[in-house]
Amino acid sequence: MAPPAWILLSAATGEKACLDFAVEHWWKTSDFLFDHDEHLYFRDSSYFERREANGEKVFWSRGNGWVIAGLVRVLQYLPAGHPARSRFLQQYRAMADKILACQQSDGLWRSQSARSRGLSAQGNERLRIPLLCARVGYQPGSAGSR
Repeated sequence: MAPPAWILLSAATGEKACLDFAVEHWWKTSDFLFDHDEHLYFRDSSYFERREANGEKVFWSRGNGWVIAGLVRVLQYLPAGHPARSRFLQQYRAMADKILACQQSDGLWRSQSARSRGLSAQGNERLRIPLLCARVGYQPGSAGSR
Protein backbone atom coordinates (compact mmCIF):
# COMPACT_ATOMS: atom_id res chain seq x y z
CA MET A 1 0.00 0.00 0.00
CA ALA A 2 2.90 2.39 0.84
CA PRO A 3 0.91 5.51 1.83
CA PRO A 4 4.00 7.58 2.70
CA ALA A 5 5.37 6.97 -0.79
CA TRP A 6 2.08 8.09 -2.36
CA ILE A 7 2.09 11.23 -0.22
CA LEU A 8 5.68 12.03 -1.26
CA LEU A 9 4.77 11.36 -4.89
CA SER A 10 1.94 13.86 -4.56
CA ALA A 11 4.33 16.46 -3.14
CA ALA A 12 6.89 15.83 -5.89
CA THR A 13 4.42 15.92 -8.79
CA GLY A 14 1.72 18.22 -7.46
CA GLU A 15 -0.83 15.50 -8.23
CA LYS A 16 -3.45 15.69 -5.49
CA ALA A 17 -4.82 12.36 -6.72
CA CYS A 18 -1.79 10.57 -5.26
CA LEU A 19 -2.43 12.09 -1.84
CA ASP A 20 -6.13 11.28 -2.07
CA PHE A 21 -5.27 7.69 -3.04
CA ALA A 22 -2.99 7.28 0.01
CA VAL A 23 -5.56 8.61 2.44
CA GLU A 24 -8.50 6.75 0.92
CA HIS A 25 -6.71 3.41 0.87
CA TRP A 26 -5.31 3.83 4.38
CA TRP A 27 -8.82 4.18 5.73
CA LYS A 28 -10.27 1.42 3.56
CA THR A 29 -7.61 -0.93 4.93
CA SER A 30 -8.15 0.35 8.47
CA ASP A 31 -11.90 -0.09 8.19
CA PHE A 32 -11.28 -3.71 7.25
CA LEU A 33 -8.37 -4.79 9.50
CA PHE A 34 -8.22 -2.37 12.45
CA ASP A 35 -9.86 -3.57 15.67
CA HIS A 36 -11.41 -0.48 17.26
CA ASP A 37 -11.69 -2.14 20.67
CA GLU A 38 -8.06 -3.28 20.90
CA HIS A 39 -6.54 -0.48 18.76
CA LEU A 40 -4.46 -2.97 16.79
CA TYR A 41 -4.54 -4.43 13.29
CA PHE A 42 -5.37 -8.01 12.48
CA ARG A 43 -2.85 -9.74 10.22
CA ASP A 44 -5.59 -10.48 7.67
CA SER A 45 -9.24 -11.48 7.62
CA SER A 46 -8.43 -15.10 8.52
CA TYR A 47 -7.53 -13.79 12.00
CA PHE A 48 -10.85 -12.07 12.75
CA GLU A 49 -12.26 -15.09 14.59
CA ARG A 50 -9.00 -16.65 15.84
CA ARG A 51 -8.44 -16.68 19.57
CA GLU A 52 -5.62 -17.57 21.92
CA ALA A 53 -6.14 -20.44 24.35
CA ASN A 54 -7.22 -17.82 26.88
CA GLY A 55 -9.88 -16.50 24.48
CA GLU A 56 -8.09 -13.28 23.52
CA LYS A 57 -7.89 -12.03 19.95
CA VAL A 58 -4.75 -12.79 17.96
CA PHE A 59 -2.67 -9.88 16.63
CA TRP A 60 0.64 -9.80 14.83
CA SER A 61 3.36 -7.77 16.56
CA ARG A 62 5.58 -7.26 13.53
CA GLY A 63 2.67 -6.13 11.37
CA ASN A 64 1.47 -3.65 13.99
CA GLY A 65 5.05 -2.40 14.27
CA TRP A 66 5.07 -1.78 10.52
CA VAL A 67 1.73 0.01 10.71
CA ILE A 68 2.74 2.35 13.51
CA ALA A 69 6.02 3.13 11.76
CA GLY A 70 4.01 3.85 8.62
CA LEU A 71 1.73 6.13 10.60
CA VAL A 72 4.77 8.10 11.73
CA ARG A 73 5.75 8.63 8.10
CA VAL A 74 2.20 9.52 7.07
CA LEU A 75 2.08 12.14 9.81
CA GLN A 76 5.53 13.36 8.85
CA TYR A 77 4.63 13.84 5.17
CA LEU A 78 0.91 14.65 5.29
CA PRO A 79 0.31 18.40 4.79
CA ALA A 80 -0.26 20.12 8.14
CA GLY A 81 -3.70 21.37 7.19
CA HIS A 82 -4.97 18.15 5.63
CA PRO A 83 -8.52 17.35 6.82
CA ALA A 84 -7.63 13.72 7.68
CA ARG A 85 -4.59 14.65 9.79
CA SER A 86 -6.47 14.60 13.11
CA ARG A 87 -7.91 11.17 12.29
CA PHE A 88 -4.44 9.79 11.55
CA LEU A 89 -3.12 11.30 14.77
CA GLN A 90 -6.00 9.86 16.76
CA GLN A 91 -5.31 6.38 15.39
CA TYR A 92 -1.60 6.79 16.04
CA ARG A 93 -2.16 7.81 19.65
CA ALA A 94 -4.53 4.90 20.28
CA MET A 95 -2.07 2.40 18.77
CA ALA A 96 0.94 3.85 20.59
CA ASP A 97 -0.83 3.70 23.94
CA LYS A 98 -1.99 0.12 23.29
CA ILE A 99 1.38 -1.15 22.10
CA LEU A 100 3.17 0.45 25.04
CA ALA A 101 0.67 -1.16 27.41
CA CYS A 102 1.37 -4.56 25.84
CA GLN A 103 5.14 -4.24 25.84
CA GLN A 104 6.83 -6.64 28.24
CA SER A 105 9.49 -5.70 30.78
CA ASP A 106 12.13 -7.19 28.46
CA GLY A 107 11.14 -4.64 25.80
CA LEU A 108 9.36 -7.17 23.61
CA TRP A 109 5.79 -7.51 22.51
CA ARG A 110 4.90 -11.17 22.12
CA SER A 111 4.21 -12.25 18.59
CA GLN A 112 0.53 -13.05 18.95
CA SER A 113 -1.77 -11.94 21.73
CA ALA A 114 -2.18 -8.42 23.00
CA ARG A 115 -1.83 -9.55 26.60
CA SER A 116 -0.54 -13.12 26.75
CA ARG A 117 2.53 -13.82 28.80
CA GLY A 118 4.91 -16.71 28.44
CA LEU A 119 4.72 -17.10 24.67
CA SER A 120 7.83 -18.11 22.80
CA ALA A 121 10.28 -15.29 22.15
CA GLN A 122 10.63 -16.38 18.52
CA GLY A 123 9.39 -13.76 16.10
CA ASN A 124 9.17 -10.99 18.70
CA GLU A 125 9.92 -7.43 17.81
CA ARG A 126 11.48 -4.73 19.91
CA LEU A 127 9.12 -1.91 19.14
CA ARG A 128 10.78 1.44 19.54
CA ILE A 129 7.55 3.22 20.37
CA PRO A 130 9.11 6.00 22.48
CA LEU A 131 11.31 6.96 19.53
CA LEU A 132 8.38 6.86 17.13
CA CYS A 133 6.30 8.94 19.53
CA ALA A 134 9.02 11.56 19.82
CA ARG A 135 9.18 11.84 16.04
CA VAL A 136 5.60 13.11 15.89
CA GLY A 137 5.65 14.95 19.22
CA TYR A 138 3.38 12.56 21.08
CA GLN A 139 3.80 11.69 24.75
CA PRO A 140 1.74 8.52 25.34
CA GLY A 141 -0.95 9.03 27.92
CA SER A 142 -1.00 12.83 27.53
CA ALA A 143 -3.98 14.35 25.80
CA GLY A 144 -2.16 17.62 25.19
CA SER A 145 0.44 16.31 22.76
CA ARG A 146 0.26 17.62 19.24
